[in-house]
Amino acid sequence: MGAARRGARAARRPERARAEAGPGLWGERQRATRGPKPGLDVGAIARAAVAIADAEGFEAVSMQRVASELGYTTMALYRHVPGKAELVARMIEAALVDPPAFDRSAGWRANLEAWARGLGAVFQRHPWALAVSGRLRVMGPVELMWMERALAAFAGTGLSAQECHRAFLALLGQVHSATRFSLPGRAGESISGEQWAAATQALLREHGAGYPALQAAMAAGAFAGPAADGLGFGLGCVLDGIGVLIARRGGGSTAAG
Repeated sequence: MGAARRGARAARRPERARAEAGPGLWGERQRATRGPKPGLDVGAIARAAVAIADAEGFEAVSMQRVASELGYTTMALYRHVPGKAELVARMIEAALVDPPAFDRSAGWRANLEAWARGLGAVFQRHPWALAVSGRLRVMGPVELMWMERALAAFAGTGLSAQECHRAFLALLGQVHSATRFSLPGRAGESISGEQWAAATQALLREHGAGYPALQAAMAAGAFAGPAADGLGFGLGCVLDGIGVLIARRGGGSTAAG
């Protein structure tokens, strides 16, 4: 009985997670027939929330604040968006433009580079999305299409399904890491890469004896400032590594696939 109950609970988890993320993301919620004023819809709510987050940071976003910006009561918003979890999911969907078109003739490397640069550009425009999209959750259709396009680029490379997924995660991690270091800091939230370098250099001036390799790197200018293309170096390394793996599997050259 205990095992059966645990199995039933496990089986319900995907449905519960999807419900918490908001069925409306996939067009499953019926619009309320009474209550909301004409003109208020989930698109307008998401766009207003994105505008607040872009201007003031994600911490400034709340159902009450979004309602105020739109000139509605908070309860009016709840008739369209049931809570903060779906609001955040809607924000991510609104911030993510469609992913770069997949060009089979361009080869896996060009497609993945275009994908990575496109995603990095989204995070540059909407820095808050970098943090809120970095946890496991049920995705909306636009976000899931970004994953679809990345995985489609591996077609014909000879990599297994698991290898494609892990290579995708390595690429995604590089985009997150490089973008995070290149973003300007926001007061009360984080510091920029340049601010981090300056603070670390100050620490090393007093405590550098215990960190000789880091001190040498700093002295040589390794952290002097952001490169013109902060994503490019690491992205090239990741793609080179994927190319080596593809070559081992006999799926094409390391350069284009």
